Order: sequence, then C-alpha cells, then structure tokens
Amino acid sequence: MAGSPCNGDIGEALERGTAEATHWIQSSRLMVEPGAGTASDENYEKWPVLTLGAVRSAEDADPNQRDRVFALAITRTMQNAP
Repeated sequence: MAGSPCNGDIGEALERGTAEATHWIQSSRLMVEPGAGTASDENYEKWPVLTLGAVRSAEDADPNQRDRVFALAITRTMQNAP
C-alpha cells in the first residue's frame, strides 16, 4: 500500500523494465491480537503515542538519513469507538 506512490510514473518504469527506489518503506506492527494488549479498548487513547513509538523504532533500526514512507492501516471500525 505504501509503495505505490514511491514509484512515480509506474507506466514508464514498466516500459523500461526497471525502477529506481528513492524512498524506503518501513513497517511496524502495533496490534498483534484484536481486542487484546495494545489493541484493547482501554488503550484506545494511547494509540497515537504507540504509533509515534513504532515510527521512532523503525527509524532507530536504520539511522541513515533517507526519505521514508509509512503506511498506517487501521483495521478497526470506528463506528462504535470506545
């Protein structure tokens, strides 16, 4: 999901048969089990802080200065938020 915008003109890259990576895609997993641990309702207000911590952890794992892309996938319905 995060990689699509990094490719620029994907049609041109397909025609050339090559693409140049100008950004790094990094991933962190916050919620392992739905409704438990960090995903539990009592931690709902902590999710922004947990997200920031996950981004910092990914950046700390690779301290090189580079452009990065992060995707934040929310798989919980917010219609009945806690």
